[in-house]
Amino acid sequence: MKIALVGLPGSGKTTLFNALAEKPVEVLPGLPGSAPHVAVVKVRDERLEWLRDLHQPRKYTPATLTVEDHPGIPPGSAKSDRRGEMFGQMRNAEGLVVVLRAFACSNYPYEDPLPDAARDLELIALEFLSADLEICERRLEKLEAEWKKPKERDRVEREQAVVRRLTEALSDGRGAHSVEIRAERSPS
Repeated sequence: MKIALVGLPGSGKTTLFNALAEKPVEVLPGLPGSAPHVAVVKVRDERLEWLRDLHQPRKYTPATLTVEDHPGIPPGSAKSDRRGEMFGQMRNAEGLVVVLRAFACSNYPYEDPLPDAARDLELIALEFLSADLEICERRLEKLEAEWKKPKERDRVEREQAVVRRLTEALSDGRGAHSVEIRAERSPS
């Protein structure tokens, strides 16, 4: 399983990553990189170890967890290639761990020096909504071009209807999960 650590700059993502990873990385405050740090962490399972000890197999492979430490999401970041690339990398993860700052730190240049985890969570949620909205808008543009092909019109119109509903929800500040989508069976 692959999980991505996400949060605002200076929230403690790299500190958490270093606690999980066997080879810690250097924490460089205020200097977010473009590529995430990656570590493969062995997950200890007493049940699996008990079975290993009982059967003594020639090979033993414990479960692993791939952890990605992504650069901080700058709040209010404009649409950019770097932002799009960063969210694209996060989408490849099977789970997201949102790291929120609940500590004061005088040696980091925070936008707001007082920690407020609820505010930070709201900012991160808005950034994800914005990124999802960008995807929907780009998809609608591609569907407009595909609609010109007569063979594809039925499929394109159905997909356009769904993407428009998603776009409307995201524009209203609601997540994609708030839109009910029913699978239609195509006549065969």
